[in-house]
Amino acid sequence: MNRSSQQFDPESFLQPFEGREYLLQEYIDSIPPTAVSIGQHTVTAASLMNHLELCPQEEYRVITSGFVEAWELCSDEAHENLLAICRLEGICTPQIRSLPAECLALHLLTTNRGVFEAAISMDEVKKSDSLTLFKPTIPVHLAPDLNIATNNFRTHMAASCGEKYGSRRVLLKRFDKDGILTVGFYFEKSPKTIRVLAGDDATPNLARAELRPIQMDFLLFDRATGVLSIRSSWSRLTDQIRQSFAAAFLTAPEAYEGPDAVNILQLDHLVDLNDEPTDLDGEHIFVSEVGYSLPNVPLDADYTIKGKRGTNVRDILRRDGAAHRIQGGVLRRVVTKMALASSSRRMRVVLIAPNKVEFKRTAEANRILAQLANWEVFHAPVSSQIAA
Repeated sequence: MNRSSQQFDPESFLQPFEGREYLLQEYIDSIPPTAVSIGQHTVTAASLMNHLELCPQEEYRVITSGFVEAWELCSDEAHENLLAICRLEGICTPQIRSLPAECLALHLLTTNRGVFEAAISMDEVKKSDSLTLFKPTIPVHLAPDLNIATNNFRTHMAASCGEKYGSRRVLLKRFDKDGILTVGFYFEKSPKTIRVLAGDDATPNLARAELRPIQMDFLLFDRATGVLSIRSSWSRLTDQIRQSFAAAFLTAPEAYEGPDAVNILQLDHLVDLNDEPTDLDGEHIFVSEVGYSLPNVPLDADYTIKGKRGTNVRDILRRDGAAHRIQGGVLRRVVTKMALASSSRRMRVVLIAPNKVEFKRTAEANRILAQLANWEVFHAPVSSQIAA
């Protein structure tokens, strides 16, 4: 279910709480008594819905604000993220596992805000649309105390964001799953001034309000290979993230420096007709488009071979000796159709030399990285760069 494409409906949200009214009770009890007029010891799903239909607009906003936050984590995938974070935190009891998505999300919002926010961060990571990859140029290993490393990283990023956006406020969320260390961080961007309606409902007037939108970027560190993947909306900040991560989390601050650090995607392997790489589900690789340049031709002269009507470019290269068209050239871009567990359809994933990956927001970054490693797309000797 796509939360962003649906409008919040409090009645539908409250339905799973029938028979679990204690969860609504703990949520109402967490709101200051002066902000709500509903009895704090007689809450049921039906009585709360009746109250929302009759209460003043400001009280409606106060009560439903938490519902809306919880509702954003009620998709099947987000529910799995909540359970995954609970398992990582050691609180995934049978009672927790039995709760529907709405009930679990509201319960964690009320009783364990840190776990709730970590699930939001995990959900945001899975909704990314591009990654910039770096490989270590020297053997590396993580710092022994990740809590200290996280605080040091926050200090580095606060300084960078303060220089760029004028705000040093940074919120970090770190989680470790399936051999991937993930660090998500929220920061305030430059302020924006908008016009709003102020005053009471009968006599509103125009006013100006200053807002600071937030941005969420993240990094993924593969413990097995040392590959560092960064999602950032600003290229200079990508460099700051890379340098700050190495300085804070690794014992080698220079681990991702130098031209070889970005030389990571081995695109030739995807069109090597002497090999038949398969995806994680055992299916042969599907290439829908190849972009390349030729020697003695300007780099902006990009040639393309594109498969039409579901034709695999690898089959085109096999026919009539077509492979000679890219021999001696340099691959700049390969478009694949990748099988991902989150979708029954193959996802379009674009690999851009030397170190960029682009994909739809409905894909999963971790799954894509696993697929690329399975295809042996990463340049050696990445897999041997982790120190014991």
